[in-house]
Amino acid sequence: ASFGTGNQIDFHDPYVSQWNFTLERELGAQTGLRLTYTGLRSVGLPISRDLNQIMPQSTPFDPREKPFPNWNQIKVRDNGGTSIYNALETVLTHRYSSGVFLQSSYTWAKNLSDAEGDNPSGYSSENGASVENHFDLHANYGNVAFSRRHRWLTTATIDLPFGRGRKFGAGMNRFSNMLLGGWQSTNINLLQTGPF
Repeated sequence: ASFGTGNQIDFHDPYVSQWNFTLERELGAQTGLRLTYTGLRSVGLPISRDLNQIMPQSTPFDPREKPFPNWNQIKVRDNGGTSIYNALETVLTHRYSSGVFLQSSYTWAKNLSDAEGDNPSGYSSENGASVENHFDLHANYGNVAFSRRHRWLTTATIDLPFGRGRKFGAGMNRFSNMLLGGWQSTNINLLQTGPF
């Protein structure tokens, strides 16, 4: 038999510390550059460990070695997980002028945790992730699932050069201008690496 999941009597909410640092620079011609570093550290994340696990060993398994031999598993929810997130974002922005708006951002991010358990692709629920070895919680430390290391996003809005006051068709009549003039092209390009 297996015992469901119990709570440690001193279980508490996890806490997070976040910090960031930003530098901005005007480059001229309605264009600016921003660099931002962001860090985030989470402590006391919930994990689910088996209190009835035996120490890893090279000898054959004997159920009598378990702390509670009449039980298969005894799961408990505990504050044992941590995570750290670091990211550097570079943003180039050209404010709307001469019919063009452009914003291009590149983000490098690294997200590591030991609170994802033995199945990081699944949702761990409020009980926390199941850990492989409760004697070595840090053995599960690694990249967080679904985090993307590299992400480049560019958006642009460009006034098309057709219609009154534009390069082509400056002398259009009112009806033609209503039909062909005043159009814009909006583009969104996203390139990113796959999730872990």
